[in-house]
Amino acid sequence: MRTIKVTSLPLIEVIADLGESLGAKLSEQCDEYKMSVPSEMGIGYIQGLDFDGGIGLIQYDFVLSEELHIEFVENEVHPLKFLYCSKGSIVHKFENETKEHESGQYEGVIVASKRGNGHTITFAKDTHIMMTSIEIDRKELLERYSCDIEQVNRKLKNLFLDINAIKSFYHHCEFSLQLSGLIEMMSKYKRGGLVRRLFLESKAYELLSIQILMFEDDILDSNKRTVLRRSEIAQIQEAAEIIDNLAEDINTIEMLSRRVGMNPHKLQEGFQHLYHKSVNQF
Repeated sequence: MRTIKVTSLPLIEVIADLGESLGAKLSEQCDEYKMSVPSEMGIGYIQGLDFDGGIGLIQYDFVLSEELHIEFVENEVHPLKFLYCSKGSIVHKFENETKEHESGQYEGVIVASKRGNGHTITFAKDTHIMMTSIEIDRKELLERYSCDIEQVNRKLKNLFLDINAIKSFYHHCEFSLQLSGLIEMMSKYKRGGLVRRLFLESKAYELLSIQILMFEDDILDSNKRTVLRRSEIAQIQEAAEIIDNLAEDINTIEMLSRRVGMNPHKLQEGFQHLYHKSVNQF
């Protein structure tokens, strides 16, 4: 296992720090930094871009020949992180704790460490890993969006307002269909220059807005949730098979919902996504 320590906080310096620790080639174009994984360690890259309002984006896409353990150990206020694993898996741990949190494919976490404590993230070897990290400087974000933050969920509001990192925070979530599609668009976008910056910045903000809505949905009772998760696709497909095979025995959408264990709103959203039809039209 390779262990490296990152002692910088600004996003661009983090990538430069990673590159120096790994002896990797670092390139820069229009303030977007990219570190190519050394051939003796695997293939792939880590790249990042800072935006206005205290928001930055880091994209990890690689296959490693040995396990990599990154310790973010600067004794200051670390950025609030929104981590999304779209391929492979990662293991997160707060620097001052022993408990590990694993996130698999199509899973994400919201994490914030206490002041004076950092994060450690472990990447497995021989696995294609794609992770998107939205990094937020809460003090800078608050200066720009102080009024708007007052209107978000209380738990998230307190998290955004904790600019001195008094408390740690951890929340695990599954990808919604909308979030999954958005991350895929960001990872595949190949244009450069101004167009790229504007595209990625707009998608980073969109990603955060979707995550805030998902968090509000996550904390509801399961029968009241309305956001369709990627893992629930199988239930939508099961409902379609039931209609195909037993349509005469299904009298209402509520009855079908009970059969597959999903509330009617989610069922309708799922049919629109997969089949571009309502349940009744199907």
